[in-house]
Amino acid sequence: MERELNGQVKSAGEQRVDSALGGEAAGRFAGIWNRYYARVFVFCRLMGSREPEDDVQEIFFKVYRALPRYVSRGRTSSWIYTIARHHLADRARRSRLRTERAWGNMNEFPDQADLSGPNGGAAELFLDLLDGTDRCIAYLRVHEKMKYREIAQTIGIPLGTVKYRVSEIRSRYREFRRSYP
Repeated sequence: MERELNGQVKSAGEQRVDSALGGEAAGRFAGIWNRYYARVFVFCRLMGSREPEDDVQEIFFKVYRALPRYVSRGRTSSWIYTIARHHLADRARRSRLRTERAWGNMNEFPDQADLSGPNGGAAELFLDLLDGTDRCIAYLRVHEKMKYREIAQTIGIPLGTVKYRVSEIRSRYREFRRSYP
């Protein structure tokens, strides 16, 4: 069931997460963990994490600690991905690894059907060829179905840059599909 809050439609899952933030954070944290663990794990892997299991645990520890201060201004998933992105950027800075990953789009871009269909190999190969930033944008747009504005907020880049990168990814994907056997 969905309901509208401040002009934004929230899924039942988002409502459960939001209710967990209202004072029962400790008791309801398991619901947040169960809902977002796998998604954050995939995000960490796409961002180039060498230890995604450890990173996910550290990210959720930060989420748990931040729950009392959380103010819902958008999707809860955007907030969690922002924490994840900051954590991974901090880890990359500390270890001097280059882990700048972020971006993507749904039209003319490998979606779930491309990845699991007969051309799944082409879509997987294309995603592997993207740099970290573009791969992350693709993940947030295709798999998380985030809007451009949400991606910009999550990644911390201008909205115009997200739109430009999405356009470039689409163009590169169309060209890639023409040349893939």
